[in-house]
Amino acid sequence: MNYIALKMLMGDRGKYLGIVMGLTFASLIMTQQPAIFVGLMARSFSFISDVGLPDIWVMDPKVQFVDDIKPLQDTEL
Repeated sequence: MNYIALKMLMGDRGKYLGIVMGLTFASLIMTQQPAIFVGLMARSFSFISDVGLPDIWVMDPKVQFVDDIKPLQDTEL
């Protein structure tokens, strides 16, 4: 039974090459997309990781993003 399946698959050269090319392209996409995601995530937290390690972070509770600038009042600090 396996012999017949392999003969049907490899008997048609175009179908065989199409399957091999499709699998190659799919594996390329499956490795490329996570690499892009990891690169974007590394850039998004690099602002915090590149700054020297402070002893404490003081931020306004209303701040939603790292680039959001809402200064604290002296009395709150």
